[in-house]
Amino acid sequence: MTSTKPERIKKLTSKAMEAYAETIKRYEEKIKEHWENLDKFISDNGTLTQDVDSLQLKSVKSKTIQYYSVFDSKATEFLRYLSRTGTEDSLSKYSLVTADIADKRKAANAFMDFLKGLKSDLFSKSSKTSKSSRARLNAAKAKVAYAEKAAELELQRVALEEKEKKEAAESTRRKQELDIEMQLLKDKEELDLAIVELEQLSDSDADLESKLNDIPIADSKIRTAEFISKVKQEKSLNPEAVSFQPSSTGNDFTKYLLKKDLLISRMTVFNEKPETYQSWKQTFKSVMKEIDANPSEETDLLIKWLGSSSKSQATSLKAAFIYNPTEGLRKIWERLDERFGTPENVYHATMTKLSSFPKISARTSSQLYDLSDILSEIEGLKCDPKYSSILSYFDAAIGVNLIVNKLPQFLQEKWTTTATRYKQSFNVAFPPFSEFAKFVREQSRIRNDPSFNFDAPLSVATATPKHTRSSYDRHVSVRKTTVIDDKCPIHRTSHKLEKCRVFKGMSQDEKKKFLFEKHLCFKCYSSQHRASECHMNESAPAPSFNNKPYSYADDHKTKEAQDPQRKNVTVTTSCTEICDSSEGKSCSKIVLVNVFSQNNNENVVKCYCIVDEQSNRSLIKPELFSMLGICGQNHEYLLKKCNGCMVVSGRRASNIVVQSLDGSCTYNLPTLIEWFSYT
Repeated sequence: MTSTKPERIKKLTSKAMEAYAETIKRYEEKIKEHWENLDKFISDNGTLTQDVDSLQLKSVKSKTIQYYSVFDSKATEFLRYLSRTGTEDSLSKYSLVTADIADKRKAANAFMDFLKGLKSDLFSKSSKTSKSSRARLNAAKAKVAYAEKAAELELQRVALEEKEKKEAAESTRRKQELDIEMQLLKDKEELDLAIVELEQLSDSDADLESKLNDIPIADSKIRTAEFISKVKQEKSLNPEAVSFQPSSTGNDFTKYLLKKDLLISRMTVFNEKPETYQSWKQTFKSVMKEIDANPSEETDLLIKWLGSSSKSQATSLKAAFIYNPTEGLRKIWERLDERFGTPENVYHATMTKLSSFPKISARTSSQLYDLSDILSEIEGLKCDPKYSSILSYFDAAIGVNLIVNKLPQFLQEKWTTTATRYKQSFNVAFPPFSEFAKFVREQSRIRNDPSFNFDAPLSVATATPKHTRSSYDRHVSVRKTTVIDDKCPIHRTSHKLEKCRVFKGMSQDEKKKFLFEKHLCFKCYSSQHRASECHMNESAPAPSFNNKPYSYADDHKTKEAQDPQRKNVTVTTSCTEICDSSEGKSCSKIVLVNVFSQNNNENVVKCYCIVDEQSNRSLIKPELFSMLGICGQNHEYLLKKCNGCMVVSGRRASNIVVQSLDGSCTYNLPTLIEWFSYT
């Protein structure tokens, strides 16, 4: 490693020389100790053969990186101290120590290459093992083929036995049919004997039939009328009789079907939000209790109504406890409670919802209902002892004031008066959260009452007086007049829209939306015509913010100005530091990220990075090399800064990945170069 020497050679006092000697001695002892540990570990594991397993090889590599990181960090710190001291002795010692550390790094790199060779040999050995496993697989397939043929023969034997049984059953059935036919023949014989006896008796009945023919035959209609009149005389309807009640069996069945549909309609898919988990769980448990579902049925319904990520986890747990559905159901509910039911998750979700809630203005009073709903959720959660402790934060002024800041100014003052009166009446430090929630609910009801919407246009119906027809008709002519309203459409006062501070503070999108809703011209803000009909001279100054009217072309130019990639800009390195000016200007963007190597993604380092659009390469400090366990050779490069150019050297790292803390964004970095902050 080479570095540019300082411009001035320092000279230390005797006392400083003593401190310098002690520091040198301490650094040399530490470096010697760390190198001896690394060298001893390399010597002990230098005899590894190809018979080593992958776990042992991974452990040796991890410990080697650990020993090397400690040694490299201390060596880098020692070199930095020598360069910063700037004496003749320190500079000469800097060169000697640099050469010695470079040799030791080469030895460590050689051992790392040796471990890589063992890893490749182990991979080739595993491929041979896979070939033998493939041979066993082929043998097993052949065995299965023979087993299938044996099973086919066994099925044929079973079919033959079944056929014999069917033939025996057919013979038995035929015997039973013959017995039935014999019994039927006997019954027919008895019937014939009875017919003969009846013919003998028919002669004796001939005389009786002749007597019956002498009886006169009455008309059927007359006979029916006589029977009805006779019934009416003998019987009459009972007015006190109980009315007919239809059976309730049909109604009960209809109610059952309706209740079944109602229970299913109560089920909703879980949105995987902690703040709604308890209510969803209570509804699901209630439905399962009413339909009396067993653990297996409840598990299937639970998987059906879960969200995407929680459904996959529940499916895995169901497969793990397939022979014990009760335990599997308990494990699924435990997992859901851990993910969505813990007080920390509920508190974090509630605070996120409150922080993202927009500030309410006098014109958006309908948002008070949304804020009231959020406060009702918090109030309901506070009633649960599980969440009461962590949500007690809202019973103090520090918790309520965050929500009060979302209210308009006049409601903030009204709450201050209400809270002060409550404190004086009950002699408490601060009103409870329920009192604040009650205040917001009351204000949302008052501010959204349509009876007090004074901004609505009023139409007064006046009676048209009746005039008597005069002796002559007067001819009245009316010319078309144009009424120009110069009042501000926001405040309805005398100032114009282009001078309104509220309108000036709007973004381009908000201005565009406001002009569209109010049917105003996009060029001159007039309500008499559209932008396509506007005849305003573009060279003349138009009434607008910054003396420039809003238009889609201006919006496009603004986007071009905000996005430097739309133009070919020559980028030069001019500033990479945080400026200390009184205005608070900063030329850098500092972000907290996770950094790891693709070769070892388990070793994740959390660090700060500076996003600098004015640099053409990415630089990292030596400490990050040590933390990531990266080894490499030094390479010279030209570093161009604001105060000039200089030739420095450093290691290079590839396959480095940067990731956001929440894991949502991941980027593969280009080759990184080692950079010392004192150069």
